Amino acid sequence: MLSTWIAAQPWAFFDIGANTGFYALLAACAGAQQVRAFEPVPAIADLLSANLALNGVQAASTIALHRLALSDQSGEASLFLPDQGHGLIETSASLNPEFRAVHSGALTVPLCRLDNHLADQPLADGLALVIKIDVESWEPQVLRGASRTVDRHRPAIFVEILPGSDLAFFEQWIATHGYRHCALLPPNRVVPVDGITPSLQHRDHLLLPREHSLPLSSGL
Repeated sequence: MLSTWIAAQPWAFFDIGANTGFYALLAACAGAQQVRAFEPVPAIADLLSANLALNGVQAASTIALHRLALSDQSGEASLFLPDQGHGLIETSASLNPEFRAVHSGALTVPLCRLDNHLADQPLADGLALVIKIDVESWEPQVLRGASRTVDRHRPAIFVEILPGSDLAFFEQWIATHGYRHCALLPPNRVVPVDGITPSLQHRDHLLLPREHSLPLSSGL
């Protein structure tokens, strides 16, 4: 099981598109020795920072907030904000200008490749790596910017794949890096599946190194 693989060694968690920090906090509570939360929207990153403070010294010391977007290049880019007339915390800002038909505005945010980030702030030796990527259709760019990280650390990667995504990219990426695709199905099932079927009901998928592949219908 994936949980057994993680529990067998110290591990770190990278939350790319962290929003207000729900999964980053879960990872810290689940025993991650290091959590890096990447959230480029200033107002949302402020909420994430407040959540860390509310959850005590341990969360604040385990989780590092990085106020930047990850992509396949470094520098700056426009982050497009969808219509926020609903009055709720908006969770679907994207670097992709075509992700939403209507924008409420755009922000210029710092941009970095994950490979470059880790060159500046290396992961400690001996830590297994788990990555979550939820960046509203920008997942291919994040993965392109993480090639060295993937080849060196062989992380388990939870990734959102929405209808309309570039499936050819994901299939080629899986083949190139020696990974296997797993569907995440209720109730907590991990099912190795060769083809990717995007669905709004099951948005999240697991990309797992083939050397850590799971038996059919394994549990999380």
